[in-house]
Parts: sequence; C-alpha cells; structure tokens
Amino acid sequence: MKPSDEAATGTHTFPYDGEALQTVLAHTFALMPEAVLLADTDRRIIMVNDAAVALFRYAREELLGRTTQMLYAHRADFQETGRTRYNRRAAHHTQTYLMRYRRKDGSEFDGETIGGPILGAEGDGPMFLGIIRDQSARVANEHALHGLHAITSDQSLSFADRRHAILELGCEHFGMPIGMVSHIEDQAYQVVDIVDGVSDIKPGQVFPVSETYCCHTIVAEGPFAVDRTGEGELCEHPCYQRFALESYIGAPLTLDGQIVGTLNFSSTEPTGEFTTYDLDLIGMFAQWLDHEIARERDLLALRGAQDELARLALTDELTGIYNRRAIGARMQEELNRAQRYAQPVSVALVDFDRFKQLNDQHGHIAGDRALQLFAELATKQLRNLDSVGRWGGEEFVLLLPNTDANAAMTTAQRLLETIRGAGCTVDGTAVPLTVSAGLATTQGDESIETLIDRADQALYEAKANGRDQAIAGSALSGPSRSI
Repeated sequence: MKPSDEAATGTHTFPYDGEALQTVLAHTFALMPEAVLLADTDRRIIMVNDAAVALFRYAREELLGRTTQMLYAHRADFQETGRTRYNRRAAHHTQTYLMRYRRKDGSEFDGETIGGPILGAEGDGPMFLGIIRDQSARVANEHALHGLHAITSDQSLSFADRRHAILELGCEHFGMPIGMVSHIEDQAYQVVDIVDGVSDIKPGQVFPVSETYCCHTIVAEGPFAVDRTGEGELCEHPCYQRFALESYIGAPLTLDGQIVGTLNFSSTEPTGEFTTYDLDLIGMFAQWLDHEIARERDLLALRGAQDELARLALTDELTGIYNRRAIGARMQEELNRAQRYAQPVSVALVDFDRFKQLNDQHGHIAGDRALQLFAELATKQLRNLDSVGRWGGEEFVLLLPNTDANAAMTTAQRLLETIRGAGCTVDGTAVPLTVSAGLATTQGDESIETLIDRADQALYEAKANGRDQAIAGSALSGPSRSI
C-alpha cells in the first residue's frame, strides 16, 4: 500500500500478510457513522475511520500504532477484554457488549461495542475489529427512568415529596441547577414547586406566561428545548433579559386533555445541544407528573366530598369504603390508565374464611365487626393511590395501580398477616379471623369481568388449599366458582 493510500484511509502498515484485507476493511468502514478500529495481535491500532477520530477526539496519527488501552476508561477493562476476547486463542466470532471509554479530553462515555477477531490472509492473524457506538445518552436515560420509577413507587413519599424528588432527579440528569413545576391559568404562570441553585425564585411567585420560555412549550403542545439563547432570537425574550437563562427544556402538564402547567429545567450556562433522548425523557417525566397530579386531585376531591348523596353512591354503608359500583368505576379508570401508559395494575379478591360459622356462633354483630375491622386495617395499610372496596357480602376487592404481580403478592400477604394478628373480640371473647385472597395482574388489555374472574379462580384455589393464604391467578381457563 502506498503512503498516500495510508493517509487517505487512516491505516497503519499491517505487520503480516493481509494488506489486501486491511485495505478492503478500511474502505468498507470509511463512511460508517459508528467508530471503527482495527488492531493487530498486540492490540496496536492499525486502522481507524473518521467516526472513530471524531468520537475519541484524537488526531489519526495519535491513534495509529498505539495500543487500544489508551481508549479504555479503566485499565482493568482493557486487561479483561484482552483475556476474554482479544487474544490469539479467542474464538473467531464477534460479541456485543457495553464498555466505558475515555476521550482525549478526559471525558468518558458508554460505548456499545461489537468486537472480535478477524483472520488475516491464509489464516494469519488474527486482527481485532471493534465497532463502537456512543450510548451514553441511552444509558443515562435508562438510569433516569429507573430513578423515576423508584420515586413514583415509593410508598413512604407524599405527592409533594415525589414531585420535588422528580425535580431533583431532572436537575441531576440534565445538568441544570433550576427545576420547576408551574400551574398555568388565564395566562398567569405560578411557581408550584422549585429546585433552585442560582436564582431567588420562590414557590407562589406569579409571572405572565409570555415572559417565560414555557410559552413556547405551550405553543408546541409538547417538549421544547433551546440552548445558547443569548446567541439566537430568544436573546430579546423577557425571560432571558430578566434571568439570563442560556439553556431550557420543558414539557406541558395536562389534565383531562388541557394544559394546566409545565415541568421545566433551565440554566444560566449553556449545557450543549439537546437530543431526541432528552425530549422523550422530559415528556415521560411530565406524563408521570400528569398521573400524579390527576390522582392527587381525585383524592382531594374525594376527601372533600360532603354531599350525602354522593357518599351513598360511592360508599359501603357498613364499612365506609367503596361499594361495588364505586370500586368497579375505579377499576375501569385504572385499566384505561394502565393501557394508556403501559403500566401494570393488579387486583386482589379477598374473602373471609368460615364467615358463616362466625355469624352462626357469635351473631351478625360479630360478622359486621369483622367486616369493619378488615376495611379499617386495609385502608390503613394500602398506599394513597390504592383502593379497597366491598365487592359483596364478606368479599372485598383491593385495587393496586402501577403494581406488578410480585409487589401485589407482597401487599396481599402483608394484609393477610395483619388480619390474622388482629383478631376480633366479642363479649370479651377473642375470635380468630383469617382471610384468603386471589390475585390477578393486567396491562389494562382485558375487561373488569375477565380480571375479576381470574382473581376469583385464584381465590377458589386458595380456599381449596386450606385457606388463610394468597394465590396469584393465571390466564382464565373456565367459569368462576363461588366460595
């Protein structure tokens, strides 16, 4: 190969027979958007494409002839890949894995790597080929989504605590010191909650919507982001003039299809160009807040309802919890929400064991007290977003939104243990109480009848197996059976 050809393709002299293969590979990978590196048996770099130069920020001549160790963030990873993948005895097939790399400027990134040995001419070699795609944004987003799930699933946090935790998570992920949730009404922008490391904005402050970057989010009716506002048209915007915010990303908050506020993050320093990953992520953050806001408003409305007719329409007279009609309506709402947001929802059908015997031996007053006790203990033990209703007689339904089968089983078993330990006292005599439960979990793609039927099948099995236990149901296989 001529020196001029080497300069054009970014190759280094191949130390054994295989120049033709090397040349073919150099031209094949030259225009690929992924970084491509070719190394010899000593793991010295003998070819890089333009994408590799751009990704690692080295000049081509700084890479050629050097070992690939310079590209690894951790020496131990270089040594491990040498032991398992890049050596003369390695199996001749490629593997895909995630690796932490370091650029020339010291910055690190997660790279999805497809790598392995390639035989040279007449079986010489091997050469080692690596194709690397920067996956830092995806990995960071996955980390943020895990954090979001942990926050929204934390039963110990109030709605306000979860909202503030989401703001802190967003500030950390986007690298911005200001995170804000607003309420918007009649062109007035009111700060509801804020994480603020640089300005003096406080909750309760009100601004005209037109004087905030959120006016662009509202017009877009979706995620909106801008960076280096001082260098563009927004340099004349009142928000920039007042707060000098160089970087902003926000998404609308909606309730019943109407924009009621925004979730946004901002900085007085440029943070770099936003990606589609960023826009998708803040959109998901906003969807979670939509869910939380809707649920919080529903609960506040329910707690504040004083009308007796409304109470009778929703409440079981004996136990004070949802009646069958009300819990059925709540189930339909959560099934619709589960399907819309691809979230699991679980139900537990709970029934007292030997309830007729309790009534016969101790009277209906004892039976009524047992039902009231169950409702009281279940209500105390469940999360705010959960619901409990009397399905009929001595049978109850627990509605557990955003809860998978494992978490639902944990909740049911904990409740069974609580009922078992509580017991009931009738005329000074302790009366033991136990219940059985059947569970069913769905993504919202089945009817209430089907979901309850599956839970009923599981409840029948729990009774048949000796009572005082919870069993998770499988797919519906036949008609329900009464206990």
